[in-house]
Amino acid sequence: MSHEDIEIEITDEFELQATISPEDATNKKIIWSSSDEKIAKVSENGLITGLGEGKTIITAKSEDGGHTAQVNVTVNLKGIKLTQNNILLAFPDGREVIHVLYSHNDKAYLEATWTSDNPEIAAVTGDGVGTNSALIEAKGEGETIITATSADGLKTATCTVKVEKIKVQQIVLNHSSLSLLPNETKQLSALVYPENAYNKELNWSSSNPTVASITQDGLLQANQFGSTTITVKSQDGGATATCTVNVDDITSFISLSFQSDLSGYFPGGTIIGDVYSVITNNSNQTIELTSLYIYDGYGKLVGYSTDPTLLGNLSAGSSTSLGMHFSVVYRPIFKWTFKWNDNEYEIQHQLYGGSSSSRSTSIQVEQWNKIEPVNE
Repeated sequence: MSHEDIEIEITDEFELQATISPEDATNKKIIWSSSDEKIAKVSENGLITGLGEGKTIITAKSEDGGHTAQVNVTVNLKGIKLTQNNILLAFPDGREVIHVLYSHNDKAYLEATWTSDNPEIAAVTGDGVGTNSALIEAKGEGETIITATSADGLKTATCTVKVEKIKVQQIVLNHSSLSLLPNETKQLSALVYPENAYNKELNWSSSNPTVASITQDGLLQANQFGSTTITVKSQDGGATATCTVNVDDITSFISLSFQSDLSGYFPGGTIIGDVYSVITNNSNQTIELTSLYIYDGYGKLVGYSTDPTLLGNLSAGSSTSLGMHFSVVYRPIFKWTFKWNDNEYEIQHQLYGGSSSSRSTSIQVEQWNKIEPVNE
């Protein structure tokens, strides 16, 4: 054993070392134990920790039981000790309970009194938290010393308390990316964490205000085609979050898909059966469908409709479909035209073959509106 007799104080640590001879022993594992773990405990690596006043014996024993060594350990409490010597509190709302470690046999250690060098930084809000315990509460930024004095007035212990304002650590936006139409507005909102951050005020900015601008209340205004990045930053500089904004043409918000019921398919793209084109308005604006023209893959017109009862307004988030039966057709093309904001637009898609013709869509269509083929 590296030591014979050891004297430590409560909460002190001391590491013992033990060696086994000969060096080529097959089992060198050591089992550590304390005769009184209320006085001191010992880890499996020989680290002693003082827990209470008194004496105990630390024993190191080889795992095979052939050899033992012992050391006498005395644990004292010569003065008051605190469970913490340094505390970091957050402002506002930061609180911490600290305790005095005392002798169970000496009443002079009991019923300590507490003081703060600067109660405007951290104050002791009461002694009645528990036996020899005190609740320390943050009052303002800075540093102060908390002192515990024993009942006989002869023993003291101190704890340094530092109080810091809590910064914003995370900002979560309700959108990470957006696609908008020109002149469209969108309200962005932000959640700030932690909730007890001292300054939750935010600053908003746009990397390209000509594309989309943002108010300090988070109201986004789309101005013209292009892309920009909206950044929100906490005033304390602790956190930022961004949202990518694309201002697009109305056609970017219109999607097309096929629904079909084919009775025949020939290699190369010639089909027989019913094919319907589904048009979906993913914008928040109403568009006016004006026509659907259908061509075969060679560019020949095979069907069309300009009937307003089949077309007309397509409201935001809705879809409709038009189609026809083909006796035989090669890779049909469906071309839609629509109006929005006093401008006319065109969008189209083509059915390329059997694999594409069986593609389904999640859009629910109540009724497929058929249009008649053009007479040859």
